[in-house]
Amino acid sequence: MPEMIRDGSGRGYIAAVSSEGRILISGVQVTKEHHTNFFHQDAYNIIFNVTPTGVEDYFLYVKNASSNPIICEGFSIQCPTNEIIKIQLGVIGTPADGTAVTVVTPPNLTAGSGNQAIGTFRTGNSIAGLRGGVTCAQYYVEGSNDSNFRNFDADIIIPQNQTFAMFAINGGIECNGFLVMWHDHEGNSR
Repeated sequence: MPEMIRDGSGRGYIAAVSSEGRILISGVQVTKEHHTNFFHQDAYNIIFNVTPTGVEDYFLYVKNASSNPIICEGFSIQCPTNEIIKIQLGVIGTPADGTAVTVVTPPNLTAGSGNQAIGTFRTGNSIAGLRGGVTCAQYYVEGSNDSNFRNFDADIIIPQNQTFAMFAINGGIECNGFLVMWHDHEGNSR
């Protein structure tokens, strides 16, 4: 008998194959982030409402403490006047907590889930104690009342013990928005 791919449920269904040797399927496609949110309840937003104090002050910081990488999908931002936002990876140092810095617990995007993002998360007007890093993206934000979503086309991947930070070039301009992120399970459960 030729080799066959059976359905594994004991009903005896066999996979169909096209004349080009491709398995024929009828299935539902979802994005990896939707799959992670639905099956692992491990997708989050970090909401920020800050006015960076000075020139090139960090206002958002993420350090991944999980063995599962954090995938940053993109961010939404609104500034009342023109601003330039830079994103850096590999920032070193310890973010200084203070009156203008908030320890953040990113809200889970599955209502009622008890899962929490694993890492260090800060927002603030001026997060001190950070330096270095490599700028991987820069965005010009035209001042308006609209929030624009910026998708990271290739996503930004933060492995365990690595960092992600955002800062504003000008400072003194209010920045409101959120960062979309999720822990990538690569087939592993939480």
